[in-house]
Amino acid sequence: MIVVGRRYHKDIPNLHWKHGLVEKTELPDNSVDALNMTYLLHECPDEIKQIILAECWRILSPGGRLVVTDTLPGDLHSYRGFFEPYKEQWLKVNPDKLLQEAGFVNIKAYQFAYPAWTRVGEKPN
Repeated sequence: MIVVGRRYHKDIPNLHWKHGLVEKTELPDNSVDALNMTYLLHECPDEIKQIILAECWRILSPGGRLVVTDTLPGDLHSYRGFFEPYKEQWLKVNPDKLLQEAGFVNIKAYQFAYPAWTRVGEKPN
């Protein structure tokens, strides 16, 4: 997705793409205005989800936004041939509660493309 992002958004100033571990970005505190996370959380056990969201919180500037898009919790059954090790945990996920517990506020829900959900949360000022 980094290659696609670079190709389609190459003319946007101050937009940087970084490949690495989301749970340990090595970016400074409060240094990012927005983060986008797509189809990641369902791949992680619950304790890692919390670590990832804590890192997002740490690097986001006050007022910064986190955009999370992932598959609907009940949709993993239709992934033919794929092993989903955290499927049972994902079936119990409440996206709003997940972001609220990480400290995000003003959480808004969007349904851009089925079968995915999108939530946008804000780090308070």
